[in-house]
Parts: sequence; structure tokens; C-alpha cells
Amino acid sequence: MNEEAFYERVDEHRFESTVLTRGPWSLHHQHGGPPSALLARAVEAALDESMQVARVAVRLPRPVPVAPLEVRVGPLEGGKNVKRVEAVGMSDGKVVCTLEALVLARAEIPMPEREPAPASAPGPLDSPESPFPFFGREPAYDKAMEVRFGRGTWGSGDVLAWMRMRVPLVRGETPSPLVRTLVAADSGSGVSQWLSTKEYSFVNPDLVLSFSRMPEGEWIGLEARTDVSAAGVGLADTRLVDGRGGFGRSTQSLLVRRVAP
Repeated sequence: MNEEAFYERVDEHRFESTVLTRGPWSLHHQHGGPPSALLARAVEAALDESMQVARVAVRLPRPVPVAPLEVRVGPLEGGKNVKRVEAVGMSDGKVVCTLEALVLARAEIPMPEREPAPASAPGPLDSPESPFPFFGREPAYDKAMEVRFGRGTWGSGDVLAWMRMRVPLVRGETPSPLVRTLVAADSGSGVSQWLSTKEYSFVNPDLVLSFSRMPEGEWIGLEARTDVSAAGVGLADTRLVDGRGGFGRSTQSLLVRRVAP
């Protein structure tokens, strides 16, 4: 199976999942980032330049298998300035992931001058590379992503992690800023985990992102923190940054469980 992209395009709606989509919990299930980005890609294709995605809400009701995916996009609904659209990912006839996008009309309006939000430091090129420690040796998502920590490290629970795609989402395509963000943002809970992955699993059944603008450049910064309660429920809260500073925020609800010995 090809390892030069997360997906191979079969036709307009169908995509073959490569082994690079594998997540950390099973060789048969995908990491949440690639399928979320695949749905976002489909939504972007349905929009014109007059509209901008302001919020996306991804739902992952069941594990997404490393298998062919079919992606369908519904109609744009709403008024002139505010619209919504939903994309659905299916495998073997079952819905395995959905994405609802809030879309706002763009406008060129005069704005008062304001100092840009400070860029997070250190930046990716000044930060040491630190590969994922909780994947196996088999090709998977971790092999397709470069990770560098500007603050904190694996297991510290409060970090600045810079991430960059090593391969495209779909073979032969250049990822958009939205796609780059979705592929990385689902790792907010992973880079900020502080529980031992040998003792606990933490699966996120959702991913919600809001944007003030689209990011610039290849690197997506995750200023992430994870908190977990004794009820087995957690929250990963992530400020999304690039070289200019903050451009959005993401949250993930977490289902936390003890791993059987």
C-alpha cells in the first residue's frame, strides 16, 4: 500500500486509506486527524472565495477503519452571510465521521490598527524534533507528521508543539491551510497527554475548531493542555498558532479508560 500520502483518490467521492492514517490505539483504526481533514477538504471544494470557514465540529461516533472511505457533502444552508454545510464519511455503508461547518461571508472592511498577537516562541526551527513515543514501528500517522516542542515535552500535559505534514492528505494535492490545521489539531490531546499510554487510553469522539483567520505556512502550533477527571472524562484545550500568533482554538472531549494489562 502506498505510503506517500494519507489517501489515494479513487474517484470524486471515494478514497483509499493508506497505512499512514493508522492511529496509536489499533493498526486497524485511523487517527482522527486525516479523516477530519478529508471531510474539511470536501467542504472547501463546495465553497467559493466569497466564503470563509469560521468553525468546524467533527464527530467521530465510532472508530474509523483503515479502509476505503466515501465522502459526501450536503447543500449549503442559511442566509446571505451565514451558512452551514455538513460532510459525511462512510465506510462499508456506515457513517464513521461527520463534519459540520459554519461558513461566513468575507468582506473587505477598514479596520483600526492593532498590534499583532505575539508569535509563540520558540518557533519550530528553534525547537527540537521529538517523535511520537506511543506508536509502534509500523507505518502510521506518526511517520507522516513532524513534531517539535517549543515548550514542554511528552507527558508534561501543558505544551507548545509545532506540527508539519510530511506527506499530502491526498496524493498529488497541495494541502490547504484548513486541511493542515485539521490534520494536526486532532493531536492536541496527544501532545498534551500526561497519563501513561501504557496504562490509559484517551479517545476523542469529537473535535471542535473556531478560526479568526486561516494559518500561514506549513507549521501548525498547538498550545495545548489536557485535564482529566476521575469519572474517565477529559478535555483537551488548544490554542492554534502560526508564526504570526494565534489564529484559532480547538477543543476535544476525551473518553479516558484504563488499558487492560
